[in-house]
Amino acid sequence: MRIIDSGRVALHLLLPSKARDLEIHSMRHIRRLLAALTGALLAVASLEVSIRFLEPQDATYWDSSKFRRLLTTTPHFVENIPNAQSTFLGAPVSINDMGLRGPHIDLPKPLKTFRILVVGDSITFGYGVGNTEPYPALLESVLNGKCHGTHYEVLNGATLGGGLGDYFHFLTTKADELQADLLIVGVAINDILPYTDSGATGEHDPKSFSPQSRRTRRLNRFLLTHSHLYSFIYARTKSSLYATHFIDMDREQGWNLLALRDPSDDQIVAWDKTTIMLSKITAFGSARHLPVLVLSFPLRLQMSLDQLEYYRKKYGLNISASAVDGSPQRRLNDISRHLGARFLDLLPIFRRYVPEAVFLHNDRISDDASHLSPLGHLITAEAISDTLHDVCDLPTSTRDRM
Repeated sequence: MRIIDSGRVALHLLLPSKARDLEIHSMRHIRRLLAALTGALLAVASLEVSIRFLEPQDATYWDSSKFRRLLTTTPHFVENIPNAQSTFLGAPVSINDMGLRGPHIDLPKPLKTFRILVVGDSITFGYGVGNTEPYPALLESVLNGKCHGTHYEVLNGATLGGGLGDYFHFLTTKADELQADLLIVGVAINDILPYTDSGATGEHDPKSFSPQSRRTRRLNRFLLTHSHLYSFIYARTKSSLYATHFIDMDREQGWNLLALRDPSDDQIVAWDKTTIMLSKITAFGSARHLPVLVLSFPLRLQMSLDQLEYYRKKYGLNISASAVDGSPQRRLNDISRHLGARFLDLLPIFRRYVPEAVFLHNDRISDDASHLSPLGHLITAEAISDTLHDVCDLPTSTRDRM
């Protein structure tokens, strides 16, 4: 039978009854889904408003993008942004025109000034503490307090998330202009990594610059800086996911703990590549008659057997017992001495104090395994000063000795 349609005939009238029922069921399912989604969004919005009213968050608390950047060219080294002013983890951060954390410095270097350049990662940068609290700033005060006739300047060239490749990049691009008389290299045990020939690793991995990774980082940064609710739960949720092993911390962070694991081929490569990077840094200093001090920072899990077991059980970390006996530090000492650098192991010095006193903690960071508290920075500054017992007798330029 031919049907002549002079108007618009609804499609469902032409469908078999079963197909029509399926369409109706699908529409109901979509409406329920939209209702549930709307309810969830309203609930999140309500929580967001409540947090903003009852416990407003600092939108810049976790945001380092105002003073830190990754180079867009391979191997994507990390740098401080010159002249940046911001806050991070509730602490003020000031970057001068040379990309150093701290106040402006004079160039060329003033007469009767002994200048120490410090390179390192977030520990040296002063993660979670103010501009005058990182150990480079405190070392400057200590030296000027006990040495007379010479003014001492300690320059903080560290960055958040840096590695030995970043330190060498900084030295080759800025150190000559800074006219340093002594170089200190802050090395954390998690800096023992399988660096590429260019010095890249970790955050410099090309995978980190895939479109998906960039989108994830942008979304995370956007939520941290725009959502009080997300900022409120960020650290708490992340810590809980690690502690409940919902996120496998050993797999996620194990790359940074190679030096503390049982011997393996990966560990051998990490030590070999680290030695190469340190040799580049010490050779840079030697070519400029610049003495080098390698400063070794332990992780909190190295402080005692109790601390090691705590991290093993709570976070499921596969760490060797040799982590506590100081084997990684002794190996780093041997490498440094062989390369002609001084070496300072902070592990035995930190062990004179309870871990809670040395390592960072606040209302949002309850368990930091590597970064230092203000007291930890002061202990470090005093230890360096004691190690450099002859610094008061050094000429104001190492080049004067040539």
